[in-house]
Amino acid sequence: MYLIDLNKWNIKQGIPSKPYTDADYFMADANIQGINNAIQYAYNNGYSGIILPRGEYALCYPREIKMASHLTFDLNSSTLKVLYDSDRKSPFDNRTTTDYYNFKGNSIVFDNVTNAHLTGGTIIGDRDDRSFSNLNAERKMEHTYGVVFQRSTKYCSVKNCIVRDYMGDNITFSSSAIRELVEFNMYLTLNSIDYPTGQIVPSTNTLATGFITVPEGFHSFLMAGAGYSRLTNLTSREVDVFFYRTDNRFIGVLKKRKIYTDISIPLGATKMRMVFQNETNPAKNIQLSLKFGLIPHHNVVEHSEIYNGQKRRHFTWRKLQCGTAQHH
Repeated sequence: MYLIDLNKWNIKQGIPSKPYTDADYFMADANIQGINNAIQYAYNNGYSGIILPRGEYALCYPREIKMASHLTFDLNSSTLKVLYDSDRKSPFDNRTTTDYYNFKGNSIVFDNVTNAHLTGGTIIGDRDDRSFSNLNAERKMEHTYGVVFQRSTKYCSVKNCIVRDYMGDNITFSSSAIRELVEFNMYLTLNSIDYPTGQIVPSTNTLATGFITVPEGFHSFLMAGAGYSRLTNLTSREVDVFFYRTDNRFIGVLKKRKIYTDISIPLGATKMRMVFQNETNPAKNIQLSLKFGLIPHHNVVEHSEIYNGQKRRHFTWRKLQCGTAQHH
C-alpha cells in the first residue's frame, strides 16, 4: 500500500469555513488533482492500494476523483467535504447565468474500471452548505452526486463509508457503457430473417433492421430503452439477433434475447441485424439503445451509511450488489 505524501502531491489538510474565498476553492481543486496524481502514481508503480493520511480535506466541483482499476483507495477514516455556496459564484463555474445554486458536479467516480475499491471514510456533499435562499428553485436541483459507478465499471465496491448531503443520489449507478449507439436509424422493413441462412424473408408481423456495425474489441452488449423512462416501445421484449462477417457471410443467430441482458458477440462478427416480433409498422419509433461493453455490473456497496440526500432517503447498507440487470 502506498501512503500518500501530501507535500509531494500538493494536498492540504483542513476544511475552511464559509464564506469561502477563491483561494479556498483553488486549494480544494488542487487537492483533487493531487489525489488523482497519487492514484495514478500508485497504479503505474504496481501498488495494490493507496492510503490517505487521516484528516479533513476540502473538495469542490467540477473536478472529480478518478478511481483506478485494481487499486483500493483507503480514506483511513478521513473526511472529504465539498465547498459550495448557493449565493456566490465559484471560480470554476464557467456559466454566464446567476443561478449559482445550479452549479453541479460529482466527487468520486468509478469510470470504466475493474476491481477498484473505496473504503473507510466520510464524504460530504454540497447540500450541507446550501442556503436555499431561493427555496422553490434550489430544491429542484438534483444534479450533484457523491460516488458514481459508470461506463461499464465492474467488480468494484464502496465499503465502510458514510456518504451524505448530495442533491442527487449520494451513490448512483449510471446505465452507461464504454460505447453506446443511441437514436440511430435501424432501416426497419416488414420482413423477417431466415434462421439457417441469415437471409431476409417476407413477413407480415415482424420487423427486420438493416445492418448495424459492431464496434471492434467488444465481446458483449445489451439492449436498453431510451430517454428518462428507459422504455423501448417494443411490443415484445425479446429480440432475435443475427451476426455477420465483414463480407456479409452469416455467422449465426441468438434467439429471443431479452432487454437488459448480456448478449455475447461471436468471434469475427462485424455487423448484425435484429428481428422484432409482433410488429407491423416500419415507421414505428422503436426507442432502442445499444450498450457495448455492458452497463456497470457486479459492483457492491456494503457496510455503509447513506443519508441526507436531496430525496431524503436514508440507507444503512449491509450489502447492495449492482448486477447487469440491477442498476440504480
